[in-house]
Amino acid sequence: MCLGAGGALCVGLFADGVASVSEACPTVGRAALDWWKRFRDAAKPVFEQLYEEVATGREAQRSIDLNSKPDYRQKLEEELRELRESEMWQAGAVVRKLRPENN
Repeated sequence: MCLGAGGALCVGLFADGVASVSEACPTVGRAALDWWKRFRDAAKPVFEQLYEEVATGREAQRSIDLNSKPDYRQKLEEELRELRESEMWQAGAVVRKLRPENN
């Protein structure tokens, strides 16, 4: 089932990869082929930085330090609220409702 280029592209890419999206819905697959390199290029520096933080132990130390503070729960709730209210998260909520298993 094709949900439209944006929704199906993201759901399909994360679940099964470009090839499966192209096979399941050729129109959406075309969009996947057109955009995958841009997504890769945009995400690569973020993942490289993340891997560096994990490999050096800085990410773990940051978690330990922040989680040890007395106001940890309050700060966490503030950050989670900001995330939930973000445009990206709101769009994701709409897309998740469109998944076939939710209908």
